[in-house]
Amino acid sequence: MSAGGSTTVGEPDQDEIRIAETIIPSFLEQGIVIFGFDTLVDDNGKRVLSEINTLNVTGLEEAQTHSGKPVVQESSDLMWSYICEHIG
Repeated sequence: MSAGGSTTVGEPDQDEIRIAETIIPSFLEQGIVIFGFDTLVDDNGKRVLSEINTLNVTGLEEAQTHSGKPVVQESSDLMWSYICEHIG
């Protein structure tokens, strides 16, 4: 995105869901409560992990624009709830 890329609306496929289910527990153990990841399609047509973003999650604003939902506010509310519950 920061290099001029663009986004489109899409639903995660089973490969992307599996990737998320694999990495989320480790992130939560490390206190990482918000992140994004990118996938590419390999030569066999399978989605594979290409990048994990934990410091610059630009997809929130794009998700909000595409969905028409208050994604940024909902995300910040969830993050603060998590922090208050787990950190005090």
